[in-house]
Amino acid sequence: MRKALVIGIFAAVAVGIPAVAQQTQAAPAKSDKKARSFKSAAEQKAIQDIFAAPTPDARIAAVDDFIAKYANSDFRGLAFYAAAQSSAQKNDYDKVIIYGNMALAADVDDTVRLETLTMLAKTIGQRVREHDMDREEKLGQVEKFSNTALEMTKTMAKPNPQMPDDKWEAFKGQSAADAHEALGIAALVRKNFDQAITEFKTALEATKEPEPTAAVRLAQAYNRAGKYDEAIAVCDKLMADANLHPTLKQFAQAERVRAITAKSKTAAPAAGTAAPAPQSAPAPTPAPAPKP
Repeated sequence: MRKALVIGIFAAVAVGIPAVAQQTQAAPAKSDKKARSFKSAAEQKAIQDIFAAPTPDARIAAVDDFIAKYANSDFRGLAFYAAAQSSAQKNDYDKVIIYGNMALAADVDDTVRLETLTMLAKTIGQRVREHDMDREEKLGQVEKFSNTALEMTKTMAKPNPQMPDDKWEAFKGQSAADAHEALGIAALVRKNFDQAITEFKTALEATKEPEPTAAVRLAQAYNRAGKYDEAIAVCDKLMADANLHPTLKQFAQAERVRAITAKSKTAAPAAGTAAPAPQSAPAPTPAPAPKP
């Protein structure tokens, strides 16, 4: 399960104050974060309603209601993160940015801060285009959020000493993978294809359960760098995965066709014959698979 630690924090909040306090009191080096607690049973019930909501829209509505009633809650950052994550499920870019920045501005638990940083970095990066007037400002945000997340993974202490080391390392590995993928996206926009390749490969190597979006983007970077055999190999491996989301499979197929087409055009034709030109396909910017 992706980033089970954050989900575990959500579950702890829903169960009760003691479990939450145990997970949120711990802090990384150079931090003086306070222990969190509910001010009333009604406040606790309101945040439980967030996690019990059956749909992203219902969860966002529950967050808005919670913040309206408990603006000074110790858990408002966690609520804002839940709204940002729900907005991401809806592909609502503007709300991801709004709620994500609210979560960062709050006194949020460091595990949730880390998750928010990488979510914002990838969300912003995916929507930056080469000729955007504010391209460098947005790419600067992507790099700032990603690099901050990477630094956090080096120093963060486990939020619960009883958490198995392998689960904690898996969480940090996935966070590092997300940060490197976002840095790769920024490099791709800047047409620094070698750097993009390095970042996407690092993202895939940082975790035992890599995101297939990073592999699709690696294929895209290989194509744009003129390394067509490498692009084809990545796409073949992706498409062999029976569990790959259909949308990502479509993107992988498009990148594979693009690599084959470009390779055929650059190959020297046989004497007296012209090299065939396979049908070209666009290279779409891969979008993240819908979250369950």
